[in-house]
Amino acid sequence: MNPISLRRFLTLPACVAAFALTGCDTLKPLDSKPSLAKIDLARPFATTWKSNVMPLVKYSVILPAGEYEPALEDEKFYYYRAPSRVIYKDLNSSLLEGGIRVAREHDGATPRGWYCVGEDGTMFTGDFKAPLPTN
Repeated sequence: MNPISLRRFLTLPACVAAFALTGCDTLKPLDSKPSLAKIDLARPFATTWKSNVMPLVKYSVILPAGEYEPALEDEKFYYYRAPSRVIYKDLNSSLLEGGIRVAREHDGATPRGWYCVGEDGTMFTGDFKAPLPTN
């Protein structure tokens, strides 16, 4: 098994375990069929925001270009895993597991936000303020 296949094989159980340990007990491996078979980002996509408390910190998440495949779900979202790690920037930069969230509501085909899992298993989420550059 090549290293990329091995990483993809081990990532799903690690994400499920991390989410389970952080209290996201409704998050589970994909059990239903999402409306989108995949999401294909044409180029990297960055979203930024500032904290509401002092000190004001600028945060950003950079999603890599490529194909995002559905991997997890809960009662509100499908979670599409990024083809490589997501860059999460605050005072430091981290490479984290993560990807795109697609809401089940309406047609279930509109990417609504991003997610990533911190090194301690904490899940971070946010909404997109601009449309994704999809193919």
